[in-house]
Amino acid sequence: MSDQNKALALKVNSQGDILAETMDALLQKAQVMISTGFAPKIYKTAKELVGALLHCRQLGLPDTAVSKIYIIHGSPAAWGELPLAMAKKAHDFGEFVEFFIDKDGKKICYDNGNIGTEVFGSVCRIKRKGCEEWSEYFFTREMAKKAGLIKNTWHSYFEDLIRYKSRSRALKANFAEALHGLEQAEDLVADFETKSFEKEAKSLEDLRRLGHDKTEAQNRLEAPRGDQEEDVPDMSEPLDGSASHQE
Repeated sequence: MSDQNKALALKVNSQGDILAETMDALLQKAQVMISTGFAPKIYKTAKELVGALLHCRQLGLPDTAVSKIYIIHGSPAAWGELPLAMAKKAHDFGEFVEFFIDKDGKKICYDNGNIGTEVFGSVCRIKRKGCEEWSEYFFTREMAKKAGLIKNTWHSYFEDLIRYKSRSRALKANFAEALHGLEQAEDLVADFETKSFEKEAKSLEDLRRLGHDKTEAQNRLEAPRGDQEEDVPDMSEPLDGSASHQE
């Protein structure tokens, strides 16, 4: 193989992840992800994305999980199905069941004849291997109202968000070690109504819905992503601190 072909060759692991074994390679990977639009929009610079990629690796997650990591209040939080996926990797993860209930506390399902009933709450049941008893957690519409959550995004995605609330309680109580203290992003709803969703907004209407006037919304939408070349120090040392080797 020629030197040129060696330079172009990509190393991948068994999961198909591109291996970036030095900080310099990881930074280049981050720059490519941002410039091609594959990086989540909350990461405006390659350095920010590198930090997220490193955090994924510390958690034992593939680099692709970075799309489910948000920074809220200066701390990383997991979005969507990622916390459940992390818990399921635990050696003693047993059984897991979740479902919606109506205002009478009945499970919403075909057999109960209440498929068209408004969702009142979400129930999550979880059990570790070797345990006979189920642990049960729930979150209801009334609880969401008391917490001041029923607004904006909750109106559009009520079922999803209330499910994540009950699930978060179950996972944090039973598999905190598998989550490594990582918060469920949907728990931090106050920020999703302003900061985090604002960063994901793709139109003026999205930003104006969050309370910005037309001029401010336009400025925020047109803010640079920071994908231009950065003045970075030489970081070509391997991530494990050992000396790098060239073939």
